[in-house]
Amino acid sequence: MKLVKLFYLLLILIGYVNQCPLNSQSYSPLVKEGATWINYYSEEYPETLYSAYKIEGDTTINSTDYKKLYYYNLKPNQTSSFEIVSKDLGGILREDIIGKKVYGSLFIQTWGEFEFILCDGVNFNNLENEVQLFDFNKFVGDTLNDCHLDQNEIGTIIIDEKIAQRFGSERRVLINENNLELIEGIGYEDGLFMKAHTWVHAGWGYGLFDYCNSSEINCQLITNSLEIPNIILKIYPNPAVDKLFVESPIEIKRLNLKDLNGKLIKSSTQNYILTNEIKNSGLFLLNIELEGNQNINKLINITRR
Repeated sequence: MKLVKLFYLLLILIGYVNQCPLNSQSYSPLVKEGATWINYYSEEYPETLYSAYKIEGDTTINSTDYKKLYYYNLKPNQTSSFEIVSKDLGGILREDIIGKKVYGSLFIQTWGEFEFILCDGVNFNNLENEVQLFDFNKFVGDTLNDCHLDQNEIGTIIIDEKIAQRFGSERRVLINENNLELIEGIGYEDGLFMKAHTWVHAGWGYGLFDYCNSSEINCQLITNSLEIPNIILKIYPNPAVDKLFVESPIEIKRLNLKDLNGKLIKSSTQNYILTNEIKNSGLFLLNIELEGNQNINKLINITRR
């Protein structure tokens, strides 16, 4: 009798697993060190622009830990890889692994006639304005409501989900009624923080060209002289009290100290900036203008005595 009950119990468990194959799939996090999204934008073929977002390093804002997200302007070369034209701090991200949700804030990037991350009523140029960016805890029958969706996509229903190969790994893919894909660990099929559309104009287009992270295929971003300052810049002391110094192998044209709202507080054409007159302690954005139209953004900490 006990063997019969055990047999039926096994049948029930097998049936449950067969009905829920996707729930057994382990979650693929999006916020990973080294994760890189390369996007293309074309107004008229074959004139195509490329840019990238890459997760690099950590920071803390209002006692919350984040990963830093950098924005790259890219130029393709003859070897089918990309040269880095410029690199700037693009925003911050964090992830609730259990809830399968991604939160963060970004500086708005403009690309031709197109802007990244259009969320009505949200000032993304203030890093303290965190919003929910992705919700991967969705299933068939649920609606999509991420704020950076195109208006034609917000409120659409998920009609299918599957496990499929996407950018070198098997990932959970949610598909809405317009055939738009939300890819776990990646974002929408058009790319990280790009407005997802159901259409592409005959004369132009945009989308996700490539994705990789440190444990997968190489996105073929190659280092050139423009990226070197981001590696060997020396900024001290941090936290700063009276002065903040910057040492660079490339001539410094100007230092701009801004608050997290993007408001300019102090500016200097020297290799240091006075911080002793700043009343409040906390995080600030240091914009470093270098010779050759290179701009670098760094988060720094200022402390009052």
